[in-house]
Amino acid sequence: MYTHALTSTEAACGVTLDDVARELPRVMIRESGATVIIDGTLAPALAASVARAAFGHHPHTYAGMNRDLGLAIYRAA
Repeated sequence: MYTHALTSTEAACGVTLDDVARELPRVMIRESGATVIIDGTLAPALAASVARAAFGHHPHTYAGMNRDLGLAIYRAA
């Protein structure tokens, strides 16, 4: 079982678990879970927290922004 907890940086930026829970259903998961795509208009701390929640305990990295579609892309490391 995975339990999501905010980092101190996320909390300092005003991210809440409710924010993450609100955004998590909007995440697109592709490539059998190897790619997570998030709304690119989210604040960086919130987007990073949502990505961490989507990947669970699996390591991942920020892969960039699709500016044409306004999507932030994270990939499994």
